[in-house]
Amino acid sequence: MQGVNYLMAYLILSFFITLIIFFLIAAIKYLKSPKTISVNPELKEKYKHISHRGASGEHPENTMLAFSMAVAKYNTDVLEMDVHSTKDGEIVVIHDKTLERTTNGKGRIREHTYEEIKKLDAGYWFKDKEKNDYPYRGKGLKIPRLIDVFETFPDLRFNIEVKQKNPPIEKKVIKIIKEKGLKNRIILGSALVSVSKKLKISAPDIASFCHKWDVILFYILHKLHLGYFYCPIHQALQPSATTKVFVVAQPSMIKTIHKKGMLFHAWVINDEKRMEELIEIGVDAIMTDYPGRLSNVLEKLNMR
Repeated sequence: MQGVNYLMAYLILSFFITLIIFFLIAAIKYLKSPKTISVNPELKEKYKHISHRGASGEHPENTMLAFSMAVAKYNTDVLEMDVHSTKDGEIVVIHDKTLERTTNGKGRIREHTYEEIKKLDAGYWFKDKEKNDYPYRGKGLKIPRLIDVFETFPDLRFNIEVKQKNPPIEKKVIKIIKEKGLKNRIILGSALVSVSKKLKISAPDIASFCHKWDVILFYILHKLHLGYFYCPIHQALQPSATTKVFVVAQPSMIKTIHKKGMLFHAWVINDEKRMEELIEIGVDAIMTDYPGRLSNVLEKLNMR
């Protein structure tokens, strides 16, 4: 039994040593890259209040209604949204790659034309938990196109996640952004590593947020007191403030991110007390499903 315990200890130790060596190599790989990065001042000043998929806690997510309420009622700085492409190449705003969760349609978005997509009810499954009913069914809510959102809110800022990997849509999204003259008012990115890289290569002049593995790399380097070696290529770190595995939103981590010239955006935070705590430790912005709650907190702290 003692031999088994020694073997387990050896395997665990070997795993952690290998992990440390891996991230050290990754850090050294980036030594010749810039140690800091610059962010457009407009994104620093106007990126405090981010509405996640619009006012999605109160209205059907990623719809014009959810976006309009976040803007008109809660004066949000930023609309966060997700994009996919239809079969005929229209870039539409929806989180899932399939239609079932939020609409009365079925199947993958990329398997439907825009003419088919725009006939669907985008408020079909939004449930009022208190009344236990579906108040937006048949109210005319549709899946919007990205260009429709831009044209409806021409003076706003946007946080856009590209969800689709195949077929690739990075260049189409970038084209729409640049045609509308919005490249300085957008943070663009993807949790998917390959998509994130393509976006950065195709549009190095548009601010971006880190993909998921970049967040993990930063976290491990910081915990090993090797944050100096983290070399950013993205302007914003947008982690979940608390994951199932580790807590990213800590004062020392935010300080390190700021030294790198980056912004720290915490998501998705719906509790007002937690919002206050995060603001107090220095996060640059908060992303929430309930923009009214965030507005309350910002007003309470005299930040509005």
